[in-house]
Amino acid sequence: MPLVILESADGGGKTTLANRLLKGTGKPTLLVKRSGPPGDLETLGFMTEWISQQARHGLNIIADRHPLISEAIYAPIVRKVASPPWTLEDVARVMTTTRTAFVLVYCRTWTESMLAGSQVEEQMKGVHENYDALVAEYDRWMDYLERAGVPLIRYDYRKDPVAKHMTDYIRTFWENARDR
Repeated sequence: MPLVILESADGGGKTTLANRLLKGTGKPTLLVKRSGPPGDLETLGFMTEWISQQARHGLNIIADRHPLISEAIYAPIVRKVASPPWTLEDVARVMTTTRTAFVLVYCRTWTESMLAGSQVEEQMKGVHENYDALVAEYDRWMDYLERAGVPLIRYDYRKDPVAKHMTDYIRTFWENARDR
């Protein structure tokens, strides 16, 4: 049923927010994280369908990135490989027509703060060298998805450092999604 997708370039606060939501909402929740890019389109399809199935079965899910978005951004910019065979318009169409109740949370603060946050942990090769392009592409995608009608919330950890407002929002989202 309810799915929360956290998206951002490295250092945007996704993982910290996910951990605070896990502890703060008081709801049984599954956190889904990937350890790297899917090996092929079939694997990506399986991952996407699995996430949707779990959400449709009533489990609260937080996805620390969704491969439909992150693969399209990271593949050409960071890994310097061909973009996946779907477009931003395809993703917007899928997200605005799905039956799964979800909200997309874009974790975005000042680029300098995000870059500093990304240096706390080791990142994939190419992230720091291409950071400005990565953030610009995330901004472009999130702006487009929001204009297309995708339910999107922007989260800036500087304005809500303990994630109280976001936790309250997600708790209410999950409760309302169950009432549908």
